[in-house]
Amino acid sequence: LSLATWGGAQALGLGDKIGSLEVGKQADLIILNLQQPNLQPLYELASQLVYAASGQEVETVICDGRVLYDEGTYLHADVELIYDRVRDYQGRVQSSIV
Repeated sequence: LSLATWGGAQALGLGDKIGSLEVGKQADLIILNLQQPNLQPLYELASQLVYAASGQEVETVICDGRVLYDEGTYLHADVELIYDRVRDYQGRVQSSIV
């Protein structure tokens, strides 16, 4: 177990709910493709992820047991609606600056 996750959960008094991968506990998980040019050669995983990863390596995102993103597809989000809203906000911000 990672001291960061287990120890953090214990410090928050949430060790019975989070902090380790066990049946009945809440967990968020990402699956990365480490076979990317920016991660090669891979010597020290933690350092490589901090200094060289860009987010393009993410293949799957699971939050509390629910797969949210898988191989380039958002499974529970209307991406076009989100982009429309972002463009709307962009227009509002730009018109208020001028």
